[in-house]
Amino acid sequence: MMSRLSTCILGCCTAGSESSNHGDHASHHSGGSQKSDDSEATDDPDVLRLRHARFKEHGSQRRRWMEDPNEPDCFVAQATIDWETLSGTYDLNWLGLPARYVKSDQIIDHRMLGLDTNLDFLEGSWGCDEFSWWGYTAPGIIVMMGIRRDIESTTPQISEVNHAIYTKDHPIDSLKQVYLRIGRHCTLPFIRKHVYTEANNLTWPTSGEQIWEFATNSDMFDMILGTRIGKVVSYLVLGSFPRGTRHIAQIVTILSFADTVHLRFDIEAIE
Repeated sequence: MMSRLSTCILGCCTAGSESSNHGDHASHHSGGSQKSDDSEATDDPDVLRLRHARFKEHGSQRRRWMEDPNEPDCFVAQATIDWETLSGTYDLNWLGLPARYVKSDQIIDHRMLGLDTNLDFLEGSWGCDEFSWWGYTAPGIIVMMGIRRDIESTTPQISEVNHAIYTKDHPIDSLKQVYLRIGRHCTLPFIRKHVYTEANNLTWPTSGEQIWEFATNSDMFDMILGTRIGKVVSYLVLGSFPRGTRHIAQIVTILSFADTVHLRFDIEAIE
């Protein structure tokens, strides 16, 4: 299956996975719009300084929106699109691959991800000309292997697509973990060059799995949350739960190969 999909969506997301043109303060529906350039390679220290400041600003804003229902200017609406609406509006058989149930040992890097071997995962590859989604769902878990959405698309945001796909089989209150596999595009250059650094006492790729929590490393936590991938999961949480009830408690970076990393976002109730 991987070879059949690699040319279109492998690597988790393309430039438009959550539409990207303006800041997080723009007034848009669930999914919003943001200038997300975490895939653009540069060694210019001034550009990097501004980029990291922007990541931190966006990530901090998203974190506060999740945690505080009174935090102003949150434009992310509760998701209303369900699977019936999504599949009835778009021809989701664009990829031509039927859904099937698999055990976790058939999922790429399943041991590294620590997936429960007792669970049955529904593997699906759905999409149309403007967006596509390849991944797995099981009770409490979404595993995204590939996502794509055209920058100018008016289709639902990937965060909304995730909500529709997960709630097709499971209640949203059961969602606990979201995994994303990142290849050559998107957030990978940032993770590789600016998270796994000597300043963080890490080296790429030998430092392996790392856990990031706001309480212990607020700057890095917010910066990862401020990337394009962080946006996808933040908006999934904001669109799926009443604000102030759920948040991303920790982010785990899991290294696979030299050009691949998985991110795991742990969603927990706010006490």
